[in-house]
Amino acid sequence: MKVKKKLTSLILAGIMAVMSCGSLATSAEEEKKLPDPNGDGTLNISDSVLIMQYLCGAYAPTDIKELDVDRNGVVSYMDAKRIELYTARLESGLVEVPSYKDNTNMANTTRRYNIYDAKTGNYKSQYDLAPIPTVNKSRAVIGNDERVIDWTKSGVVKIMNSSNYIGSGFVVSDHVIATAAHCTKNYKISEILLFDNTGKVTLHATPVEYHIPQDYKKDFTYADEAYDYALITVKEDLSDYACFDLGVSLNSIKDNNAVVTVTGFPGEFNNHTKHMMYSGNGLISDINDSFIHYTADMTPGNSGGPVYITESIPGHRTYNTIVGINTANPDVENPKYNIGTRMTTDLINFYSVNNPNIKW
Repeated sequence: MKVKKKLTSLILAGIMAVMSCGSLATSAEEEKKLPDPNGDGTLNISDSVLIMQYLCGAYAPTDIKELDVDRNGVVSYMDAKRIELYTARLESGLVEVPSYKDNTNMANTTRRYNIYDAKTGNYKSQYDLAPIPTVNKSRAVIGNDERVIDWTKSGVVKIMNSSNYIGSGFVVSDHVIATAAHCTKNYKISEILLFDNTGKVTLHATPVEYHIPQDYKKDFTYADEAYDYALITVKEDLSDYACFDLGVSLNSIKDNNAVVTVTGFPGEFNNHTKHMMYSGNGLISDINDSFIHYTADMTPGNSGGPVYITESIPGHRTYNTIVGINTANPDVENPKYNIGTRMTTDLINFYSVNNPNIKW
């Protein structure tokens, strides 16, 4: 088995950019109006690198809202890209800082995780994951079912056992898949299926281990849902299937009318041999320390799939930024919203390439 040690090439590229580009300072009046993630008084490429370090689990800010440079309520790689373009004078008009209000208090704590053999479900060991270093139930269709068949997201996977399928997940790095804890705990995972854009199975990935928070009990209580997340490691290299970036949603995302998409394999359209990937859109209706609530439709089988926003900069790539993991609906009889486990600093740390306990 190999231990995952490498930092992403994105961080290394950013560091190279710092060395080669330096700071392109603006006027004093302009500086006061621009975001300044590292607080050094100048917006330059080092601010972009800092954001990338955070999203890779190498750095945790004392004030996370300063990393949201475009003020859309989500910290993502697009924030880093906007700074890169701004310092190169390719984009202007970053949102002014004054009057930006966000009361996000992002936890960054030590959490204990249990490791299980993915194929047998047998307990193997556990570990404590220290905080990132800091620098100064059932799901539901809501109203009409508005989901559509969607094979465009190659990074969404179908988690299988020997006789049926368990749920959905998504690729977060070369050998790591994110999903919900209730899609792994007490299960024997036989394989994980990945697809091309026509719906053809192109890879039967071999599971090795799954990691879940020790505090997750699978009793489907509200407190338990805060720990409903997991990772699965696989032998095969999944880099060709990557289509998502991890991000962190701030509390202010609720006020920005952010449209989120959920993608996965809903049970009414899937079984062990029939494969149908669906996506649905909705709005974020609420957010708290551990959850996001949204009106996007999902049903059993969608569990573990991604909750993400799609955004782009004209002339550059499109970003599908993960803000949550599909988990449950609190009121099946009268559904008003579905629930996802919120992407937080703790989860960024867990899925990070810097987590030394990730093996395959």
